[in-house]
Amino acid sequence: MTSLTDTNQKKGRARFRWLELGELEVSIHAQRRFIQASGDKLALKFDLDKMGNPVISERDGRFFIIDGQTRVYAAKKFGFADTDKVQCAVYEGLTEKQEADLFLALNDSKAVGAFDKFRVGVNAGREEESNINRVVGAQRLHVARSRRPDGIASVASLRTAYNRTGAAGLGTTLRILRDGFGDAGFDGPLIDGINLCIHRYNGRVDEERMVDRLSRTNGGAAGLMGVARKTHLDVGASLAQCVAAAATTAYNRGRSGKARLPSWWKTEEK
Repeated sequence: MTSLTDTNQKKGRARFRWLELGELEVSIHAQRRFIQASGDKLALKFDLDKMGNPVISERDGRFFIIDGQTRVYAAKKFGFADTDKVQCAVYEGLTEKQEADLFLALNDSKAVGAFDKFRVGVNAGREEESNINRVVGAQRLHVARSRRPDGIASVASLRTAYNRTGAAGLGTTLRILRDGFGDAGFDGPLIDGINLCIHRYNGRVDEERMVDRLSRTNGGAAGLMGVARKTHLDVGASLAQCVAAAATTAYNRGRSGKARLPSWWKTEEK
């Protein structure tokens, strides 16, 4: 396994330096959300010998924490003063986007939340995150840590839909859910299920028709999810598949001939 020290030596950009705790700032563009409870818990059993080396970016004469904000907080909470020094791995000359890239690389195998990784990926200018963010914004929505008005918290489902159908398919999916269900429509299985319909029927889904039929669903988004969950228990298919099946049935109601979509399950078997 490549260590941080190996990476520093190869890049020739990081140097180990002793810095005062009070000098260290958090880079809001290259950090996850700070969770005080985690910092307080670490402070209770803080061990300086196990602190490791916070990773720092020196920019414009200031020292921004890329990795280690919880450890720095715990050290202060434990009782170390702002004037006490800790050995840090310091990078010089990084842009904010490079800081974000480095944060993602350092935390690739750590339990960093999906939203934090997505936000930092957008800040780093990564193609997938940036494209998804643009598509979501174009629908007058935004990616959020938790669901709230016009917010989508299901980052994993956004990624899946984008990789399955591209920006256009993701945009269609979000418009259908927004106009058919409102804010209640952005749960992960709903995003994934409607996107499966867009993908499988490949241009045959009339967007206005799907919006109309979903908006007439008894119980709205919760009602469609209820039907999907029952099917999930009955047949054992994934919840997203069952959402797609329920949406297809709703879409076909009152339609005949070529205007109907093929049955979801018959299509699956074929």
